[in-house]
Amino acid sequence: MTQVSVLEIYLEKVRDLLDARHGTAAEPKLEVRQDTEGKHDVPGLTSKEVRATCSTWSTVYSSTLV
Repeated sequence: MTQVSVLEIYLEKVRDLLDARHGTAAEPKLEVRQDTEGKHDVPGLTSKEVRATCSTWSTVYSSTLV
């Protein structure tokens, strides 16, 4: 199983492109965090399960239409 998330960072604002609320007043405030091992994480970021390359691209493409 593979999980895909799509985010945009623009003018220091992190946007979850898979969240239907992005671009609305209900959009959650997200922050990029780094743990002690140097791994980056965005708590609250939406992820979707994909099973094949074509479904990965379909998920990414659908995020650009919202």
